[in-house]
Amino acid sequence: METNQDFCVTCSAKTQQEHEDQWAESMADYAILIRAKEFGYSDTLDKIIRDWRGHVLPVCNPLAIN
Repeated sequence: METNQDFCVTCSAKTQQEHEDQWAESMADYAILIRAKEFGYSDTLDKIIRDWRGHVLPVCNPLAIN
């Protein structure tokens, strides 16, 4: 975690636990998107997942595509 005083300069998490909570939330979202692909619209969902990982998630998130 890059820090500038007491918070991550990338996502503003104040503690490592807050980072881990955000990562767990992202993993849950990712799992739901992957599960939704089983019901069709695979190409559309692949694009949504790629865009979400590449543009929405902060670079400090392990799911982010940098």
